[in-house]
Amino acid sequence: MRELTADRIDKLRVMSEDAGLDSGGTEASSILEAMFLMAAADGEVSPEEMQRFADSIDAIVEGASEADIEGMLSEMRALLEEEGWERRSRAVAKALKGKPSAEIAFRLATAVAFVDDSVAPEESDALDEMAMAMDISTDRAHEIMSDVHRELFGE
Repeated sequence: MRELTADRIDKLRVMSEDAGLDSGGTEASSILEAMFLMAAADGEVSPEEMQRFADSIDAIVEGASEADIEGMLSEMRALLEEEGWERRSRAVAKALKGKPSAEIAFRLATAVAFVDDSVAPEESDALDEMAMAMDISTDRAHEIMSDVHRELFGE
C-alpha cells in the first residue's frame, strides 16, 4: 500500500462525501473494506501500511474516533488473515451487489489502486474480480476507472 498525498486525500474525501460514505452502517463498512482489500491486493499489509490506511480512513470518514478506526482495521485485518483475500472480496461484493453502493465501493477501491499513478498487475486483477463479483459490467468498470483517473490526476 502506498502513502496518500494530502491532495489525493482531499480528492478521496470529496469522492466519499459525494457518495455519502460518512453515513455509517453496514454498507459504509463494506465500502471501507473494499478499499482495504484493494490496499492488500498484493498479499501484504505491514504495520506501516495499516497506519497509512488508518490515516486515510480518518481523512475521509468524518467523526470516526481513533478507537473506531482501530477497531475497523483490526477486524478487517483479522478477517483477511482468517479468510483470505478472495473470500473477503466475495463477502464484500455480496453485501454490495445490486446496490448503488457497489459502484461507490468500486470507485473508491479504484482510487486506492491508482494512488501512486500506476496500477500493479495484482491490483488490476483485483479490480476486475471486484467489478465482476459486484455485478458491474466491464464497460461500466472501465468508465468508473477512467472517471477516477481523471478526478485524481486531472487528465
